[in-house]
Amino acid sequence: MESHLEMPKPFRNNAYALTALLLSPALAAETVATLRCAIHRGGVAWGEVLRHANQHFCSPLLYVRLREHGLLEALPAELAIYLRYLHAANWERNEEFRSTLVAVLRIAEELGIECMLLKGGATFCACLYGDLGARMMGDLDLLVSKEDAVRLQREIIARRGGRELGRGEKDRRLFSEEFEHYHLPRLLPAQGPVDIEIHWEIGSGQVRRGLPAAIMWQRREAMALDGVAVFLPDPTCRLLHVTLHALLPHREYIRSSLALAHLAEFSALRHKYHDSIQWDEWLAAGTAAGVRSQFTLLRELETSLADRRDHGQADRPRLSTLAGRERLLAAGALIGHGPEPASPCENMRKKVILFWIGIFYWQKVPGWIWNNYCYLKGCRSLPRRFYLMTNWILRRLVFPRRKREAKT
Repeated sequence: MESHLEMPKPFRNNAYALTALLLSPALAAETVATLRCAIHRGGVAWGEVLRHANQHFCSPLLYVRLREHGLLEALPAELAIYLRYLHAANWERNEEFRSTLVAVLRIAEELGIECMLLKGGATFCACLYGDLGARMMGDLDLLVSKEDAVRLQREIIARRGGRELGRGEKDRRLFSEEFEHYHLPRLLPAQGPVDIEIHWEIGSGQVRRGLPAAIMWQRREAMALDGVAVFLPDPTCRLLHVTLHALLPHREYIRSSLALAHLAEFSALRHKYHDSIQWDEWLAAGTAAGVRSQFTLLRELETSLADRRDHGQADRPRLSTLAGRERLLAAGALIGHGPEPASPCENMRKKVILFWIGIFYWQKVPGWIWNNYCYLKGCRSLPRRFYLMTNWILRRLVFPRRKREAKT
């Protein structure tokens, strides 16, 4: 019955795209049947899929999605055991994150400080994945007012121990006055894996212009975690936060490096809150940040990779969007520490793709620097912005190169 089913080309030839598909919460029954058929025929390169899942910190979520779609029993036995072990270990780790979060929220409640949970912390209240062990956590991010941030961090240290992780101060001559810190130094615990970052904004530069903290506070939703009052951003702001962090902070989009963890969270939010997300406001925020076309590309990419068939978009993607999608898919398949291509043709193809990605990066990086490191409002700030841009290029590109040449 299923012998005629065949994987579509992007997923058949690209392990990055296939991993994104397997992480989707929205697979149709026909797609699940196609995947099961491909697995039984040995048509899935599980080594490559697992490499991408591990590099993008998605292996526990991969286990959860395979279980949801009834595909676990079709996996090779050793792979199923490995994924089950990772999921169980991550569940235990996240239980510690959750208990630490509740303790910190109780401290904030005693001090009369209102807290908003960001990113992974928000999933503890909203049950985004329906499984405590699905999402891998790096730290706990809390949003408070700037006036309360230092007071809360000092009280956490006084009660729970730990120390602040010193951060290297940037040379302020290279950055505008508006490109400033948006959180306190990371708080390392006295024991355990739970690091804490206390924010008053979610980012700098274009990220802040796309989603200011004031907007998140205006559109907050009251929740409770183990009886402790806390706030979450509304679904549109949560989707905006994920989108901005997927594209901008470390030049992810222009580096053609789109993390599957971000793409999976985008897909999960879109799936759970499809009736609540205000897409016009989401796109308007991308316009305010100067990345409207990147927002459109990310949504179109997620639509195709997540097997989403109810998005209701009749318009054909623009040529630039299609080209951007192919670039991100090609980069996702190649960037990392995978095995070297076996044939000269494959090796040449890899070099051509990496050259294409490099050309795109160096074409776009001046604009990113101009809109982030050198950004200042108003036409009168143009001389200052040109000075910052010139200074950045000289100090980061010209002088370091001369130092390297002198050493050699």
